[in-house]
Amino acid sequence: MEMSELPVIGSIAKVLTIRSYEVTEDNTATTVKVPEIQVETAAEEVKAAITDVNAKINELVDTFTAEKYAQIEEGKAAFLENGGTEEDWQARDIEVNVDYEVKHQNETTLSLLTDGWISWFNFEEVREFYNIDLMTGNELTLVDLLGEDAYEYAAEVVRTQMQERVAKDPEGLIYWGINDGDDEMDGFEFPGVNADTPFYINNDGNVVISYNKYDAGPGYMGIQEFEIPAR
Repeated sequence: MEMSELPVIGSIAKVLTIRSYEVTEDNTATTVKVPEIQVETAAEEVKAAITDVNAKINELVDTFTAEKYAQIEEGKAAFLENGGTEEDWQARDIEVNVDYEVKHQNETTLSLLTDGWISWFNFEEVREFYNIDLMTGNELTLVDLLGEDAYEYAAEVVRTQMQERVAKDPEGLIYWGINDGDDEMDGFEFPGVNADTPFYINNDGNVVISYNKYDAGPGYMGIQEFEIPAR
């Protein structure tokens, strides 16, 4: 097992890579890096909360990789059943990847992204953000960071930024509920912001709303992010 240390987060916490491996089997290359948050504190409730977060991360990684391996096996079986050959299957390059990124770090706050994806017939991605108050161990919410009207405020900022982007590139950008008179908008609504909306904290200490592919617009738009100024 390879262990590497990332920058120290103030004097209270650090993030380590506790599992790291690369495996190539048949036509599937797997690369996995699993983080662990470690805290130096006398507060048992903080230690317990961070232990829970680490357990969630490990479960997410293990579940993701197991599901993707099963998906690959099912895809291969279907491919062969429909006339494909073993040679043709082996000619496909499949990648399974799990990584992470520290989005924000200081003495009191940690914002961490875990990112798992598979590239084969298409590209599938699962992202999870952990925004942690290092003084309490609690996961921070938008309300904690933006106030009681956080959802309304963030949604207003997102809508305005979408409108500004579309105005600059009306032919290339489509956002659900923003582009007027576009046939692709039928049946889709502005995604809004709520307790389940993914977000992280950036290096400036601002919230960034991060919509997954298809949540805010057509698939070709990919992930769409919007920085929310602090108040």
